[in-house]
Amino acid sequence: MGNDLVTGNSTIVKPVNINAGITFTLLGTSFTAVFEKTAKQIQFILLPTPGQEDKSFTIQEICDGINDQLKQWSGGTDNPVKTSDVTDQMKDYMSADKKDPTFLSNYRVKLNEIFLYITKDLGDSPLTTVEYAFSISINKDDADLGFQFISLDSVFVNIWNTERANILSKMTMGDIQKLLAA
Repeated sequence: MGNDLVTGNSTIVKPVNINAGITFTLLGTSFTAVFEKTAKQIQFILLPTPGQEDKSFTIQEICDGINDQLKQWSGGTDNPVKTSDVTDQMKDYMSADKKDPTFLSNYRVKLNEIFLYITKDLGDSPLTTVEYAFSISINKDDADLGFQFISLDSVFVNIWNTERANILSKMTMGDIQKLLAA
């Protein structure tokens, strides 16, 4: 209402502000999500909780984790996600010497970053801004692999549109300009 004069039995109603949040763990990484609404703007952010250690998991550990969660939710006892189903699907893309089902246990999956930040201005000229970043890597566990003439040591995928240095620094990225300068 700004500079409006209120007299008599009038009531001034101020806009309601809302702030709600949640923390959760996904693939061993703790995340924080916060929603906030003010009179001028709506914001939502999802990002890793600061100060946590990096964790990685084998495909077997991921399948076991999914099954444990499904059992908690459903009260069932079976394992609907089978590691053999995952490895069987991947065998078509592997060379003959890699078709051993234990081969994939040598690799660990790590969720490096999930970041989502949405702002929506309220009022006459609403503007919505969306920033995001996603980074996942798969790394070989070097324990007891022995000599190999050539091997796949790591794979990473990064997708982003943010320019926030603190978010980008957590992603496993190959910087082409730095590689050319080396």
